[in-house]
Amino acid sequence: MSKKEIKELKQRVARICNLVWENRLVTATGGNVSARVPNTNYVIIKPSGFHMYDVTPDNLIIVDVYGKIVEGNFKPSSETPMHTTVYRNRQDVGGIVHTHQAYATALGIANMPIQPIVIGLKPVLGFPIVPYVLGGTQELADAAVKGLGKHRLGVILQNHGILAVGSDVEDAFETALYMEELAKTQFIAMLAGKGKIRTLTTEEQKELLEKYGEEYLGIEKSEIQNIIRKMEAKE
Repeated sequence: MSKKEIKELKQRVARICNLVWENRLVTATGGNVSARVPNTNYVIIKPSGFHMYDVTPDNLIIVDVYGKIVEGNFKPSSETPMHTTVYRNRQDVGGIVHTHQAYATALGIANMPIQPIVIGLKPVLGFPIVPYVLGGTQELADAAVKGLGKHRLGVILQNHGILAVGSDVEDAFETALYMEELAKTQFIAMLAGKGKIRTLTTEEQKELLEKYGEEYLGIEKSEIQNIIRKMEAKE
């Protein structure tokens, strides 16, 4: 990747950091954003101690996929192990956003996963709750990777926040926003329904996956059938 392309990727990562703040997904210096440098073992990541609104391309850090600093004058995010562990285990992931957004985090604290309550493929794959593990540790990184599995695009980190992944950093940010929208909708529905809500049935979820999974998620038909079998086994 050329220096010009890396510069452009840094600009994109910084922009997403700013958008995370603008959308009130974090407060203070919380949260972090990263992007895989295509065709390399390098990752661009937010530095530690910076507010999201203060992040610029010039203060971003480059580390390798094991967390070793390659470029930059600041300390990398404390959650760098979580980002790099995901990149090592999920080759399809090109961007990661970790936030402390209110509604999704609240559902995790209440031990209530985001349910497939609206038409959409991402919630059908699931946004499971990863049981609480101390932040900034390899144990949390391993737990997050386990929660993501092969195809999921996000998890709730209990008593902490969320982790969203995507094909690039913009895609990961969209998933983080989507998780918050779903969590808020679910919360409102639970209030309106006094705790009772209608989720998509297993048959309705299967129908979504079979019709749109390959096209919009890029998951092969054989894998979709594996996902469906696991869904059926849980009934």
